[in-house]
Amino acid sequence: AKARRQRRPRFTVVVLYPDYATHAYGADLYVECVPAKDEFAAAQKVQQLAHRAKRQIPAADFRPVLVLAGDCQVLADATSFEGGQ
Repeated sequence: AKARRQRRPRFTVVVLYPDYATHAYGADLYVECVPAKDEFAAAQKVQQLAHRAKRQIPAADFRPVLVLAGDCQVLADATSFEGGQ
């Protein structure tokens, strides 16, 4: 019988764009849900995905600020509150 492959847990990771790459430092975030063996591997994976989206920014320059267990849906981010909502 085949051994059953265990699914990797999923994590939602929030990384911050580096200050040199944004006009609104602290507000520009990259959020992604990924499968990974642990929260540290998930953060590294999302740094790589952010780098692929913005090739001019090295992966290590995206700073992980939050790792959550599971798939989380982003309802609003820092830019959502600009304009007096």
